[in-house]
Amino acid sequence: MEEKNKDNIIEENTSESLNSDQPESEESAEKKEDDNAAGLADDGLSEPTDTGALPTDKEEPEMESDSQESKESGTEEPAPVEPEALDPDPAEEIVSEELPQEAKVTEGQKASPAPGEQKKGANPPEDGRQSKASQTAEYLDKIKSDTFIGQAGNVIFQGSMAPKEESSQPEKQFKDPSIPLSKAPEHLPQFVTPEMLREQYELLQERRVVLLNCTDEKTAYDAARHLAFHSPAGQYSVKQVLLGRNRDHTNLVLDNFLDQPIGGGQGNIIIVDVKSTPFFNSIISMDYSVSETLKDTLADKQTMVILSISTEYLIKSIYEYERQDKMHFPVWNLPGPTTIDISKEEAGKIMELINEKEHLEKIVLYVVTFFPGLTQEDFERVVLLLLDRVNKSKKKKQKLIETWNERPDAILINCGIGKVYSENYDSEVIDFIDPNARIVLKKFFEESHSFYIRHKVDSILDSGLLFDLSSNSQIIHNLIDLLLKKLSNNSQHNNVRLLWEISLSIANPDQYKIDLNCSLEELIQQLNEKQLLGVVRSNSMARFSLLIDAMLNDQNLKEVVHSYLDTLMEANYRGVVKELTEQLRFSPNFNKFYWIRRLLNEGKTEAKEDSYNFLVRLARHIGVRIYDFFDVIQDWVPTQELPVDNYSPANHYGLRFIVDYCILITQNFPFGFYGLFPSRYFLFATLDEDKKVTKEKITQVLSWLFHPGITRVFYQLRNIPKGKEIALFKSITNDLLGFKAELLEAWYAILTWKNDQTDEEDLEILDAISDCLIRSVIEITDTETQESLMHFWSSRLEDYTQAASYYLKNLSKASPTNTAARKELLESRELVLQRYQSLKRLQSNFKRIQIRKYLNIKS
Repeated sequence: MEEKNKDNIIEENTSESLNSDQPESEESAEKKEDDNAAGLADDGLSEPTDTGALPTDKEEPEMESDSQESKESGTEEPAPVEPEALDPDPAEEIVSEELPQEAKVTEGQKASPAPGEQKKGANPPEDGRQSKASQTAEYLDKIKSDTFIGQAGNVIFQGSMAPKEESSQPEKQFKDPSIPLSKAPEHLPQFVTPEMLREQYELLQERRVVLLNCTDEKTAYDAARHLAFHSPAGQYSVKQVLLGRNRDHTNLVLDNFLDQPIGGGQGNIIIVDVKSTPFFNSIISMDYSVSETLKDTLADKQTMVILSISTEYLIKSIYEYERQDKMHFPVWNLPGPTTIDISKEEAGKIMELINEKEHLEKIVLYVVTFFPGLTQEDFERVVLLLLDRVNKSKKKKQKLIETWNERPDAILINCGIGKVYSENYDSEVIDFIDPNARIVLKKFFEESHSFYIRHKVDSILDSGLLFDLSSNSQIIHNLIDLLLKKLSNNSQHNNVRLLWEISLSIANPDQYKIDLNCSLEELIQQLNEKQLLGVVRSNSMARFSLLIDAMLNDQNLKEVVHSYLDTLMEANYRGVVKELTEQLRFSPNFNKFYWIRRLLNEGKTEAKEDSYNFLVRLARHIGVRIYDFFDVIQDWVPTQELPVDNYSPANHYGLRFIVDYCILITQNFPFGFYGLFPSRYFLFATLDEDKKVTKEKITQVLSWLFHPGITRVFYQLRNIPKGKEIALFKSITNDLLGFKAELLEAWYAILTWKNDQTDEEDLEILDAISDCLIRSVIEITDTETQESLMHFWSSRLEDYTQAASYYLKNLSKASPTNTAARKELLESRELVLQRYQSLKRLQSNFKRIQIRKYLNIKS
């Protein structure tokens, strides 16, 4: 408080030397605001009086002067303009010969409301000032439940980015994916001892998450269940989450345990069978701070999570992350069984079947060995697919298929195979009667029939099974596992070639042509076929990205992926790179920013815009970790000394980004979140009492926002009519300034808005942050820019004054019985008052800090 009083004295004694306007002291400003609040506050729904008007021009003569200068300099607000969608149609980019009507507002002009925009039932304006008040009131009505942003600077965004929130869709209700488990298996797996279980259970209690892995699926699953049931009886409910085939929750990730009711309540031990690549990626990409938050959250819920992994390529990734000390969860590594309890008679029979030349039983044994977890229908589908591709005459091939169709059960029994219930898959599957038989068969196939395995993988890949819409996740999971083994034994050149061939096969549906010279019925059929091809292509790209993601998890195949994407870029298949970049955005081993930047620099216009829109969507969804995001793309922003003509495309997009991102997160930010601490606003969410960090982050954003090249970047987005260059440049300059002034007004309000949920201690922190914001603006900008901001805010205050008068008049004319209408008018007027007071404080504090800076320079 002493500091504030000192500042007031400074203001009173030295304001003339800095500016001809007389700044009022904070004390008098606050007193005036209190008087205004008292005058404007209506008691319930009683009839208002004229004494409630906002400060008049007579009370504040400087507002009239500032506002008039603002009008002359062209910073007047244009009519509200709806921003474009986040993903505009590239064909609708700024290519029209004539500028949009809204964009023709040039210096000194004033935008008029669109025809029919005036509210029904509103009284016609009595004079120019009432007309302006009506426009302002209409504007405030339109945005009163939204935010400050989106009016003064929107003309620069016509046909450009101008992102807006996607149309709201009803949120899909979260469905708990867990199912209860009743008991542990009867026997402990090989190598698992009671002492081991006790140690791992203590670790599970401490860390709340344990990662259990074993290359044998049954061993991993049994060990996980024994660990879960090691808890005292009745203390916890044991449940499992299966991420295998035909599950609605294939997009589940570890982060969901932070905010979703998985397990249905408290006191659970949950086993997650991790076969989903997105879920696995969420494990290894989770940083230390988030893992600690997860631990605390699970402790609060009295919940523990056991992650069971048995897929070889995922286990390899775990080893690599452990080696690099990047794994933030305890890992329980279990070896697979080494001694197999299988009878000599059974083993000899199986070996005899495998050692023979290609025949029906050998194919059946191959499928059951390398495609575990298949239902009867899926198993038969893969068997028939391979039978149809055996290297035999058509007659012999048909004979094999007929034999299978005639006696499939007898063939399965002869191979020691049957339909068994699997707790691991929570369904009946085709599997070996003896669970150890798969281990024996797999080892024998891999050691003695490696070429046989390779040829079968080629046959399945050529069949298109990987991209078939009807192939479920279990088939895809098994097939990707086989493909990775094949790729691991290939040369890099052959692997790149294989990926390239797959890309071409996926891209083919795009070449589908529609014949317009046909009947309406035929045309509709063609359109349906093309739509289906689009679905097939989209599905194929999603499946293909699963393979690429799995390759990225293998250290030996990472370079193959990079070389493949390089090949696509050089061959002008950048659209495929863009699609894969979007599909792989959550993969921790994929550098999405590297490829987005290359697409921005090397792509055609459509690919550039699509990639940029994707970048903005990424930023929106990154949430409170936005400063980590900024750090990654900070070097896309050109230095202030670099001439605009030397900017790369990525430099242009880097400067556009900060404007579009700020619009995106501010324009619909709820008023209910204003004035909260910690702030819900992404740019302020991580700011606290640490003044150094707060200063660094605010300076980073403001330096970006006030970059000297930003006006030229937006200017070059426009199709400029000959002879209009100077006028349009001035218009864009004013529009950008208006946007920045609106944004700063919104930021200040978000930090200082009165909110009953915020206590005094937190208010002090928010005040310090808002003070830092103003100081940083003054440090970064020149005097001319600062005065322009002040002029804009003065004009804005006048708008609020007129709007309040408008609401007051309408309130006095409203019928006393029309309670709803009167309540709405009162709420709108109250909002105007709050905005007025917030902006007045901003202006006052801005002037105060300006003066202090001036005095420091003088001294």
